[in-house]
Amino acid sequence: MKWRAEVLCAWLVTCPYLFPALVRADGKDVLSPVRTEIILHILQARGVQSGRAEPVAFLDLPAHTACGSFTADAENALLHAAAYARVTGPEREAHARSAAAILSAWAAQNKGFIGPNGWLCAAWNLGAMARAAYVLKRLEAEEYEEIRADFEAWAVFTAQVYLLPREKALPDTRPQLLQHWENEHVSNRTLAGLEAVLHVARLVGDQAWYQAVVQRYKQVIRWRDFRAPREEPGSGTTYFVNANGENNDHFRGDAWHQTAGLAACLQICEVVKADTGEDLFHREDGILKESLEFYADLMEPRGGAPIPVWDIAARAYPDSEKIQAIALRQKTHERSSSIGTIVQYSWGISDLLTLPGSHAATFR
Repeated sequence: MKWRAEVLCAWLVTCPYLFPALVRADGKDVLSPVRTEIILHILQARGVQSGRAEPVAFLDLPAHTACGSFTADAENALLHAAAYARVTGPEREAHARSAAAILSAWAAQNKGFIGPNGWLCAAWNLGAMARAAYVLKRLEAEEYEEIRADFEAWAVFTAQVYLLPREKALPDTRPQLLQHWENEHVSNRTLAGLEAVLHVARLVGDQAWYQAVVQRYKQVIRWRDFRAPREEPGSGTTYFVNANGENNDHFRGDAWHQTAGLAACLQICEVVKADTGEDLFHREDGILKESLEFYADLMEPRGGAPIPVWDIAARAYPDSEKIQAIALRQKTHERSSSIGTIVQYSWGISDLLTLPGSHAATFR
């Protein structure tokens, strides 16, 4: 009903003020989500193109290549969904139409992903599109209802073929998260894939699939094969760091590759806590907190914009001065001219991860 959507919209507009804010001397609130005016400024700068999808029938991506129009379209769908959730007035429905049009175009025209980087792009961008769809669905956007069946069928198919199936692999498919390498390493792509499947399972209300993702996440953070961390350019994995400062794999030396997987962890934890009440933030003796603090120490002298959703980390670990400091740095870099990477991977709009009354009855 429309009145329910209006109530939820009002909640989203005011929710930053309902949390205990961590406000520093410069006025930055490290817990608040990306400001609405920044989202609207980005959409305005992109113009009509922000509502026009450019789907690709078979996205063929060699290793270490960008995802092209899939990334741009996923970004725009999420931005329009965020705008729909937060604004009022006649332009609100226009944002819903733009988001739904993008989702519908990819569902109708994309048939798959090939190449070494194909499935990875499926993970990153399918997650963002599923999040956009979740917002429209929860706020009962009529524009989403019109394309719901087709988009959700495509999202479920894509997640099962390329990431993690509901039960067993479909015929003639090789879901990446079932392959040997992904079961022997903990990587950015492992965690991005898990997060994407979680968003899809949540979107369609598949409890068994959702719980399978949660159990896989619990297995990942129980990793015991630790060794001293070392920088190895090109090795491409990050991860969990225990209390002795040992980590489970080597990692690339830049801040993005060191911490992108932890961003997916934070969003998984945030979603599961909202949906089920289960606290994954503090499992395994707080290994996620230890890992975040380890990388905070590495990033502190280097400067630059940190990638993970440190606002979520700041709420989860209010006693960590290191995490609070990096969360504040994230906010200082939060401008419409420098937020592309955060939006690309659907980070920084954490208020839309958990909408009121989301799925407690379904997933508990």
